[in-house]
Amino acid sequence: EIQAPQLLKSAVFSFCPCTASSCLRLPSHRAAEGSSPEQKEALMETAINYQERTHRSMIKFFEYRGKDIIEESPEYESFDAIIDDNDVLVFVKLKWSKGAEGGFGPDQFDRQQAEIDAAKWLAEHGELCDKRIRFDAVALIVLSESKAFLRWHTNIGSQGD
Repeated sequence: EIQAPQLLKSAVFSFCPCTASSCLRLPSHRAAEGSSPEQKEALMETAINYQERTHRSMIKFFEYRGKDIIEESPEYESFDAIIDDNDVLVFVKLKWSKGAEGGFGPDQFDRQQAEIDAAKWLAEHGELCDKRIRFDAVALIVLSESKAFLRWHTNIGSQGD
C-alpha cells in the first residue's frame, strides 16, 4: 500500500546546549539566560557540536511523542535513526541548519540508496523483518542557543520519481 507523503507536526522546542541526555531545557539551565555574552559563549563552547545536539534533539522529540527508538545512530548514510511508529519500522534522515534565513531547504532523498541501506540493516536485524517500513525526514533549524524549529516529514519515500 502506497500512502501519500504527509507533513506531520512542526514544532518549536527547547534546544539546550547541555549534554544531559534527558534535558529538554532543565530549569537549572535557564540561569544561563541572564548570563553575559561571554558566559553564554563559554557554555556553547563546552557543549557538544551541533550535529550531535540536533541528533539528540530529534531523538528526544520522538521519545516525547512516545515512539520507541530502535537504534539512535545506525552506521548508514541514508538514515540517522530507526524508530517504531505504531508497529511500522521507520528509517529517519536528519537534516539541520543554523539560522532561519535559509529555511528548511528542499528534502533530498535518494530512494534507491535508502532501500539498499535499509535492506542491509534488516539483514542484520532479522527479528524485525516482519514489520512494514517507511522512510521519514526530520529537518531542524537551530534558531538560537536554546530554540529549534523542527519539521517531521513522514513517508518521504513515496514521492513519485
